[in-house]
Amino acid sequence: MAFFQRVLSRQKSILHKYVLHYLVIALLAIALVGVSLFIVSANALNATLAQAEREKLALVANDLDAQFDAIQSVAYSISSNVYYQPAYLGRSRFYEITLVKDFANYKSYSPVMADYFLLYEGEEDVFYPGGKTPFALYIERIAGGDAQALYAAITAVRATSSLEPLDGGDFLFICPLRFLSAQEGSQPAWFCAYVPRDTLMQRVDFVSGGFESRIALQYGQEEPLAPDALRAGAFTISLVPAEQAEYSDVLRFRQMCVWLSVGIAVLLVAVSLTLAYASYRPIRRVLAHHSAIQAHAQGNELAMLDDALTQAMRSHQLSERQLKSLLRQTNQQRRQLKDALLSALFNGNGSDSVLRALQEAAIRLDGPWYVAIVLALDWEGEIPAEDVLAFTEAIEGLSGEDAQYYAIQMDREPMFAVLVSTGETNPAAQMPDVLQEIAEMELHRVPCVGCGYPVMNLAQLPASLASAMAQASAQGGNPSGAQQESQCNQLFQALRQGSCAAALAALDGINDALPRWYPSFLAQRCFYSDLLSRIVLLAREQGIALTQDCVNALGSMPVSDACQRELRLLIAELCEKATREVPEHADQRGAQIVGYIQEHLLDYNLSLETVAEVFGLSGKQIGRLIARETGLSYKELVIERRILRAKEMLLSGESVSSVCERLNYASLPYFIKLFREKTGFTPAKYRSMHAGNQEDA
Repeated sequence: MAFFQRVLSRQKSILHKYVLHYLVIALLAIALVGVSLFIVSANALNATLAQAEREKLALVANDLDAQFDAIQSVAYSISSNVYYQPAYLGRSRFYEITLVKDFANYKSYSPVMADYFLLYEGEEDVFYPGGKTPFALYIERIAGGDAQALYAAITAVRATSSLEPLDGGDFLFICPLRFLSAQEGSQPAWFCAYVPRDTLMQRVDFVSGGFESRIALQYGQEEPLAPDALRAGAFTISLVPAEQAEYSDVLRFRQMCVWLSVGIAVLLVAVSLTLAYASYRPIRRVLAHHSAIQAHAQGNELAMLDDALTQAMRSHQLSERQLKSLLRQTNQQRRQLKDALLSALFNGNGSDSVLRALQEAAIRLDGPWYVAIVLALDWEGEIPAEDVLAFTEAIEGLSGEDAQYYAIQMDREPMFAVLVSTGETNPAAQMPDVLQEIAEMELHRVPCVGCGYPVMNLAQLPASLASAMAQASAQGGNPSGAQQESQCNQLFQALRQGSCAAALAALDGINDALPRWYPSFLAQRCFYSDLLSRIVLLAREQGIALTQDCVNALGSMPVSDACQRELRLLIAELCEKATREVPEHADQRGAQIVGYIQEHLLDYNLSLETVAEVFGLSGKQIGRLIARETGLSYKELVIERRILRAKEMLLSGESVSSVCERLNYASLPYFIKLFREKTGFTPAKYRSMHAGNQEDA
C-alpha cells in the first residue's frame, strides 16, 4: 500500500510538470495572437487618420487654386476697364496707386495676399498702396532678395499669369494687365503680389484646421513631392511626415501594445526557465563539473601568460596607459620636428643640416618646387586642434607619384603654408589643380586659398608671408607687388638720408594703401611685422636701444594708436641720428659714385669691383655710400637705372631683344621677367600702352 502511494505521488508530480509546460505554451500563443491583433488595429487606425488628412489636403489645394483663379479674374477685369487705359494713366501716375489700393481693398482675397505693387516695363519705380518707390528698395524691404532676378522673373511672363517660386519657399503672383483697347506702343504692365511661404501656410491652417505632420507646398512641378500628393490646378500639396513618425494617438496605442507584449513574454520566459532549472538539476550538476575540469586544465596556461605580462611590465616599468602616452608623445614630437624643419626651410634656411634632417624625417624634397600660401580667412581666433590635424592630413594625403605635399602651421596664426614638391619641369601649370584639390577637401571649415607661385630651387623660397604674396602678385601681372617694394624703398631711403618728413609721408602712404594690397587683416599684420622687423634692425645698427614699452606697443595691432605713436617716434629718432652722423663728404662721394654708374650703365664690364677700383674704396664702402645716397644697394640701384633706361629705349622704337642686348642681359626671358616685376607689365605691353600716349601728345 505504501508502495502504491509513493508511485501515485510520483505520477502526480510528473503530471503537474506537464500541465505547467502546456499552460506556458498556451499563454505564449495567446500573447502572439493579441500582439497581432493590436498591430492590425493600429495600422487600420493609422490608415483612417491618413485618409482624413488627405481629405483636408484636398480642401486646401482647391482653396489655393481658387484664390489664384480669382486673382487672375480681378486682374483681367481691371485690364478691360477703360478707366485704366495706358494713354489715360500716362497723364497722372496717381491712378496706378489708386488701382493698387482698390485691389488691396478687395476683402475676399486679402487673407492670401501680403504685398501688392504695379510694375511697368522699363520703369524704375513701382506703385503700391503707400505710394511709389524705386523697385530695388521695395524688393529689399519686402523680400530682401535680388532685384534684378525678381525683375527678370516678372518680365519673363508676357501673355499668361504665373506664380513664380522664389528662394526660401516664397511665391510671387504675376498677372499681366491686358488692356483691350491699348494704343500701339503702350508699355506692358504687371500686377504683382509677393506672398511669403508663412502667409500661404497660415491660409492652409485656416482652411484645414491645422495638421499634426509637416505640409509640403509645391507649384508648377510635373512630379509631386510624395506619392500621395494632391494636385488642384497648378498647386500640389502633400504630407511629408518625419522619418518613422506616427500620429500621436496611434503612437501611444502602439507603444502600449508593444510594452504589454514584452512584459508578457518576459514573464513567460522567466516561468519556463524556473521550471527547466528545477527539472534538469542533474544535467546542471554535470555541466558545472565539466566547466570546473575545463577551467583547471586551462589554469596553468593562463597563469603563465599572466606572469610573463607582469614581468614585462616590471622590467620596462611601463603600464599600458604609459605605453600609449609615450607613443602619443613620440608622434607629437616627430610632427613638431617636421613643422620646425619645414618652417626653417620656408624662411630661407636651406642649409645642409636642415636638408639632412628633412631626409632623416622621411620628407622627400627633390625636383622643382611649387609654393602655395594658404590663408584660412574664415577661421577666427585659435584654430581647433582637430581642424589643424584634419587639414594637415588632408594635404599630405594628396601625395602621390607626381608630387609630394606638406602642410605647416605658421606662427600659431589661422593660416598654413603648403609646400609642394613636384617632378614636373613647369610646376606653374599644375597650380590650378593644386588649388582645386585644396578647395575640395572635406574639412569642418574650408579655408580660402591666398596665392601661390613656383620657384625652381630652395634659395628662392620666400622669407615671409608678405614677401611671398608680393612676389605672387608681381608674377601674376598685378603691379601691387612693385608698389609695395617702391613704398618701402622710399621709407628706408628717407630714413638713411635723415628726412623725417619724407619718411612719415612714406609711412602714411603705406597705411593708406595697405587695405588695397591685403584685404585680409591677417595678411596686413604679417606685412607690418616684416616692415617693423626691418626698422628695428636698422635701429639696432644705429645703436638705438628700444624700451620694453616700445617693443610691446610695436607688437600690438598695426593700425592702433599706440603702435603708430611709437613707430613715428622711432622714425624721428632714426632720422635725427642719420642727420647727426652722416659727414658731408660722404654725400659728395655717394653722388659721384651714382653719377659714374649712370654714365657707364651700358658698359659690359660694369661691376661693384670696377667701381671700387675707380674710386679706390672697398666693395662694402661703395655699397654703404650708395645706400646713404639713394637708400638702395648696388644691385638694386643698377637694376633700377637699367629699367629706366630700358623704358626710354622702348619708347624710342627699339625692339625688346635689342634693349636686352644693349643692357648686357644674357637671357631675354630673364629680362622680360625682371621688367614685369619692376613695372607690372611686359616690355611689349609697356611700349604699346605708352606709345599711344606720346602720339596723342
